[in-house]
Amino acid sequence: MVRTASVFDQTPVFAPEWLPVARPHMPSADAILPYLERIDASRQYSKFGPLVCELENRLEERLGPDAHAVTASSGTSALVLALMALDCSGGASPPCRLGPSW
Repeated sequence: MVRTASVFDQTPVFAPEWLPVARPHMPSADAILPYLERIDASRQYSKFGPLVCELENRLEERLGPDAHAVTASSGTSALVLALMALDCSGGASPPCRLGPSW
């Protein structure tokens, strides 16, 4: 335990040294090595590489015959793409709105 101060009243409180909040479940280096080798062999390190296309195809297969999977490089790009796919222009019916998740 590490002694820390409370944010509100500066009273010392006890807290664990490490809290496993949102701890990612990452694959081992050995598990991802074949993918890294394929990326290096193709010499495509960004968009439209063979592994991105394979991921999209595998997602479509898993999601069903009517599914279309598209990857995006950022959350903003993904939101813009989703709005474009829904045709959320100014006169959309029903209107499309975005807001923060909090």
